[in-house]
Amino acid sequence: MNYSLNSLKENPKPLFDFMKENHFPVFHKSGIFFRDFQYGLSRFLDKNQVKVPYSKFEKVALDLANT
Repeated sequence: MNYSLNSLKENPKPLFDFMKENHFPVFHKSGIFFRDFQYGLSRFLDKNQVKVPYSKFEKVALDLANT
C-alpha cells in the first residue's frame, strides 16, 4: 500500500509498525532518537515508493515527528 505524507500525519501507526517489524528501536511509551526516526522514515518511504527530495527530507521528518 502506498502512503502519502499527509496520511502519515493523520495516522502514523503504519510507520511505527514498519519500524518495529524491521528492528528499529521503537518501544511503547518510550522516547526515540530523531536520527533513528529519520532513518526509519526514509526506509518506509523508499519501500512505499514515496519520493521526497533529500533537501526537504529533514523538514518532512521534523513535521511528522511533531504531530
